[in-house]
Amino acid sequence: MKDFSPDRLAAEARRGGLRLDPGQAERLSRFVGILLVWAAKTNLIGPRAKERLWEDHLAEALWLEDYLSAGEPIADLGSGAGLPGLVLACLAPARRIHLFESRSKKSSFLTLASAELGLANVRVFECRVPASAPPEARGAYAQVVSRAAGPTKELLAPAGWLLREGGRLLMLKGPRGKEELAEASELMTRQGWRLEDVVAARLYGREKRLVRLIKTGP
Repeated sequence: MKDFSPDRLAAEARRGGLRLDPGQAERLSRFVGILLVWAAKTNLIGPRAKERLWEDHLAEALWLEDYLSAGEPIADLGSGAGLPGLVLACLAPARRIHLFESRSKKSSFLTLASAELGLANVRVFECRVPASAPPEARGAYAQVVSRAAGPTKELLAPAGWLLREGGRLLMLKGPRGKEELAEASELMTRQGWRLEDVVAARLYGREKRLVRLIKTGP
């Protein structure tokens, strides 16, 4: 897919059974334009990501949106190129979304893109969680989302630091999602996590998995 105009995005969303209103499509189209300009100059996203930007990245964030609690603050752990954090902000600009990214080039992109898109409720933190994260971020979030930021066992500690008790970690995973859960099961017990569910879907010919964990301990 090479045409990321608002009309084409809306049509592709309908084809995949996803919801995208005109305002969302317009913001998302502008985001893609900024992303592709940066990607042409740097390795912000790889060639395969560019080829399936809608199918594997944008559409996946639209699917994730249906599983987020309305009005609750969100942290995107390892936000990278803003997939899914900035896409979620384009879908719901009134929602408070904080993007945590340790790499300077990517955090610079996130800051610039959110400003150009007028996403006033987005904040970017260039830090490693929890080592250099601002103290006020600890336990500040009801929801943490993560995509391609690392295996499950490596996400538990930083996500747990960001989440309040009873908060949820939502991880977009590939085929190894269940295997990663098995590898992390002992650590989940020690650190106070409970598996809520694993939601599977097929989007544009590929299997997607959303793993939801609940933080049960301090």
